[in-house]
Amino acid sequence: MTSPTTAPRPLGRNTAATVQNWDRIVAVTPIAPRIFGGEVPRKSPNIRRFYHASFLSQRSRGFCVGFNTAGTFMTLLRIPPDATETTGEPLPLVPLSPLYTYDISRLQARQDGIALGPGDGSIGSSAFRGSAQLGVVRLEDYPSTPADIDRHRNGTDPGDQVEALGRQHLLTAYAICESWEHGLEVVASGRPAALCSPIPSGMLRTDAQGRFRMSGGIVGGHCYQFLDFDMDQDLAWIAQAWEYWGEQTDDPHYAPMHHFTQLGTCPLSELEKYFTPSAMSSGASEILVANTLQGWTPLITYDL
Repeated sequence: MTSPTTAPRPLGRNTAATVQNWDRIVAVTPIAPRIFGGEVPRKSPNIRRFYHASFLSQRSRGFCVGFNTAGTFMTLLRIPPDATETTGEPLPLVPLSPLYTYDISRLQARQDGIALGPGDGSIGSSAFRGSAQLGVVRLEDYPSTPADIDRHRNGTDPGDQVEALGRQHLLTAYAICESWEHGLEVVASGRPAALCSPIPSGMLRTDAQGRFRMSGGIVGGHCYQFLDFDMDQDLAWIAQAWEYWGEQTDDPHYAPMHHFTQLGTCPLSELEKYFTPSAMSSGASEILVANTLQGWTPLITYDL
């Protein structure tokens, strides 16, 4: 394995060493470099690193809250306590159940008096509050195979036995950010965030390098993951649970379960426009950051 002090080669689609499999890179370098489109920060002496997790596709269902929130938690669990901006080996992947997180988010919304209706969909902050009450469970304890996803019914109650497992891994520290600036501060500290906002048509399409634009007419609401940003390059790194979007990087270890990581970049300034003070105060847009999941190695303490 490459030494943590050795600067890794810049890898990406627009380099000679195009990488087709994201987890193959992780096996070569201690921490995955930011490779989307081959972009790297201009001022950093080394390639700045960030963590990721291979998570599940939501397929054609509107389960983005459950799948991207669970994906954010899985990314969180890969960050070691001694991580710095450029060093720290990722912890082993912990596959979590996105359907469990989705179901408890709808249970929490109902407890909060929010009527979601019979169709697909939920609320990001409800997923975080629900995870504080009912935790998270491993994928094996609440399966989310393609068939499970396709036939899943809204309003499903996980049941006492599974919820008892979830309570062993409560979300004990998290933040619902007060502003865009607060969100950037926390993400800059190394925490992945779940974003919920209206999204424009430009987000639906990416080019060959996984780049997209946060422009065009609004097509609906969505939950997705905010992994990192670079203000000098005006770039945001996004991951999400849509198939055939961004830079698809299959994980061979979980191929039978359709695990993958979909990665993309967009202008940070365009993303910011969907997180105005009015949008965030009304709940139309949310920045949600997890800090500690009970029962796993805690992160470096950070005042959320």
